[in-house]
Amino acid sequence: MEYEDCKLLVRMGVPRDRVHKAVIVSENLYHFDLFPKIGDKYHEFNEFLCYKIAEVEVDGEMILLVYHGVSGTAASPILRELLEMGVKIVIRCGKCGSYNPCLVNNGDIYICYAAIRDDTVSLAEIDAKYPAVADYDVIDCLVDTAEQLGFTTKMGINYSTDLFYRRVCIDDPRDKYTLNNIADTEDNETSTVFVLSSLYGAKAGAVLTVDGSPLFWGNGGYAFGEESVEKGIEKTMVIGLKAASVLVKRFCHN
Repeated sequence: MEYEDCKLLVRMGVPRDRVHKAVIVSENLYHFDLFPKIGDKYHEFNEFLCYKIAEVEVDGEMILLVYHGVSGTAASPILRELLEMGVKIVIRCGKCGSYNPCLVNNGDIYICYAAIRDDTVSLAEIDAKYPAVADYDVIDCLVDTAEQLGFTTKMGINYSTDLFYRRVCIDDPRDKYTLNNIADTEDNETSTVFVLSSLYGAKAGAVLTVDGSPLFWGNGGYAFGEESVEKGIEKTMVIGLKAASVLVKRFCHN
């Protein structure tokens, strides 16, 4: 794919030479105001459809910031363009639901190293035999960065699905995953991010803030906007940006 074929990047006015080696991808548009506080030289490009892109300098490295809306379906077009243009580090910084609401608090942070592929986008890319796993170097760096910042994190496997609310039919796989401790968190994008990045040879990882439990979405279990969640998301963004800068220095200046 040539730059001129990247319809979203061109439409949003992101020049070819501003496609940096690392990108933070998120479904959280309303947290873009955090980025100027974390880094320097913050600059926003144009918005288009459900997408917004900005850039910021963190510890001497320029990082792209991408809002892509909710779902792997929304995330995949812009992520593919970025990977085609040479992005090598992809960190998903977003929110997730917890499958252990009795043990996990809203605002807690998970570093996810793998995802169960129950979304349609990653399955459209390649069959289910292909694993949705993070890159070890990214996970290692996220863990180290969180420890250096003094932030407590958990490690876990994520379940990615196209659905937000629980199914109304019987045999919802989430019941089995919860009862058998197969997965720790749930979201809509991580498996797509892991699979696409891996297919393009890029290093990917995910750091997510718990905003409730999907087991109770339908009756008040969604903690969107709670102070604890807001603080968790701010920590998540700091971890992701700091780690991205380290990874660029480590792997992209050869």
